[in-house]
Amino acid sequence: MPSELSDDNRDERATTPVVGIVLLVALTVILAAVLGSFVFGFGENLNEPAPTAQISLSDGGDAGEVNVSHQSGDAISFDDVSVIADGSTVTATTPGELEAGEGGVITITEGGFNGSKTEIQLRHDPSNSIIARGTVTVGDNS
Repeated sequence: MPSELSDDNRDERATTPVVGIVLLVALTVILAAVLGSFVFGFGENLNEPAPTAQISLSDGGDAGEVNVSHQSGDAISFDDVSVIADGSTVTATTPGELEAGEGGVITITEGGFNGSKTEIQLRHDPSNSIIARGTVTVGDNS
């Protein structure tokens, strides 16, 4: 008694292993993606969003000074802000915290400014975002 399969049964017999293999491969890919995100730390280093504020910079009156005016938006804590002059982070005294409508003075305490135009940037360190940029004349503090 040879065991013969009907044509209908023969076609359906191979379907189940193929579907099983496809499901196992899909499960493996999803599991690898989830484990990879934990291993490589995606999501751990998400930056804090930058404050939304309109800030203007203008020429200061004395040596090393830059006037800063907070026109609108979120309060800015200068504890979280670095001052960048012509592409280099510089040491500066800052106004502490400014609310919208307030102004203050940033005094760059490092030497080397001789009254020439200087590009000043304010970088919000937690988000690594530039929150203000301007070209101003920084008084001679060399």
